[in-house]
Amino acid sequence: MIKVLEKEIGIGGDYQFNAYFSRNPIHANWHQNKFHVLRNFVEDKIQKRALDIGAGSGLFELLFSKDFSAITALDYNDDSTKFIESLCEQNHIGNVKTIILDIDGITSMEQTSKFDLVLILDVIEHLDTKTVDGLLTTLHGLLNTGGKVVVSTPNYGGVWNITEWLADLFKLVPRLNGAQHINRFDKKKLAACFEKNGYSLVRSTTINTFSYLVPVKSLSKKLVDVETKMDLPFGNLIVAEFVPQKQ
Repeated sequence: MIKVLEKEIGIGGDYQFNAYFSRNPIHANWHQNKFHVLRNFVEDKIQKRALDIGAGSGLFELLFSKDFSAITALDYNDDSTKFIESLCEQNHIGNVKTIILDIDGITSMEQTSKFDLVLILDVIEHLDTKTVDGLLTTLHGLLNTGGKVVVSTPNYGGVWNITEWLADLFKLVPRLNGAQHINRFDKKKLAACFEKNGYSLVRSTTINTFSYLVPVKSLSKKLVDVETKMDLPFGNLIVAEFVPQKQ
């Protein structure tokens, strides 16, 4: 039986959904700003196939389903896949397929599925280096020609260290450091990790430096757009795009 960390520490399958639509503007802005910026990284893949690894509450599926011909939402937590299925049913989304599968099992998809976009959003910080390397190697066999990988992860080269410390200190979320987050990336380390596994960096940026703290949502989004353009080195989150290196 797969050991599901989220179940052990009390994170429900609807966790990210509730955070995105939270009445707490800081909590909501954190997630809304990320998906706002993400659109710039995936907009050229309209009407193609996407794989969302670690889909969580299915926010990508909810927000981007109309932009793709098919989305496969993969998560090892059956609470998450059940929530995604319910979310899609309620919103009349018919092009999303859910799969219950852990990271090591993704190799089983190589002979049956190909994708134009693979998303790894807030996932790799939960994996040890060997597992990350294995995942990135496997993805070569899942990408169509011209396909790409988009990843987001906390930026341990920036103010995230303080944000995480405060979140753990005041128990604002289930414990992060050492419990959920076991791999610590900054922009340089992230690029090096992908490069050694056969990928080239297309672009990257950091976001949610200060923008998520602004209570007015419209202003928060404008500020995160500024952060994206400035590519501040110390933002809380890294969003990056990679493509397989030409052989």
